[in-house]
Amino acid sequence: MSLAVQRALVIGAVVVIIMALNALAKWFKKRRAQQIEQAAQTLGFSYEAQGSAEIAGVWLFNANLSERKTNILRGGAAGLEALVCDVEVWSGSASSQASHNRQNRHNIRQTIAAYRKPGLDLPQFQLWPGGKLAAFFSSVSRRVVKLDHSPEFTSHFVLSYGAEAPDEARVAAIFTPALISGLRIPPHLRLECWGEWLVFYRWGVTVPPEGLLDFVRETSESAAAFLGYCR
Repeated sequence: MSLAVQRALVIGAVVVIIMALNALAKWFKKRRAQQIEQAAQTLGFSYEAQGSAEIAGVWLFNANLSERKTNILRGGAAGLEALVCDVEVWSGSASSQASHNRQNRHNIRQTIAAYRKPGLDLPQFQLWPGGKLAAFFSSVSRRVVKLDHSPEFTSHFVLSYGAEAPDEARVAAIFTPALISGLRIPPHLRLECWGEWLVFYRWGVTVPPEGLLDFVRETSESAAAFLGYCR
C-alpha cells in the first residue's frame, strides 16, 4: 500500500469519526430538548426550543458576552414568576462563533433557574460557594462585601456587589444574621440578584432532564425563603 493511499485512508477515517460525533451530538441535543419539553408539561410550564430571555444585571446576560438561550421554560413556582433555560456563553460575536476560527474561545453551557417578584428592588450582587476559585476572587476583588457579624458565612461563601450598580451598603444590609441563618442554597449553586430577579445556576453544568423538577423545586423554595427576609 502506497503512502498516498495510507494518508487518504487516515483522512477518510478522521472525517467519518468527526461526522459520527457531530451526528451523535445532534441526537443528544434533540433528545434533551424532547425530555425537557416533557418536564415542562409536568411542571405546567410553557416551552420554547429557542427564544429571547433577558435578565438585566445578571453576569451570564452581560453585554460583553455573546450568549444563546435554549430549552426555555416559563411558569410559576413558590408564588414567583419562573424562567428556566440553558444558557451558553462564549467570547466573540455570534458570527465568529459560527466561523471555523475558534481559537481562544471557550464555550460554557449551564442551566439557570430565575425567579421574579414584580415590584422588588434588590441591589445587584453575586453569591458564590466557597472553593479555591472563589477564595482567589475574594483575595483580588475590590467588590467583596465583608460581613463582620458572620465570619463563618464568609468563609463558605463569597459575596460581591455588582459592577454595573455598585452599592455595598445595601447588599450588606440585606445579609443580616437572621437571613444568613435561614439561607438555604442548594450545594454548588451560584446566586445572582438585581432588581426583581433572583437567578440560580452552577457554572458550566447543565441540569439533566430527569433532575429538572428537583432543580426547580429546590431553587424556587430557596428563592421564596430568601425573599421572605427582604421586606
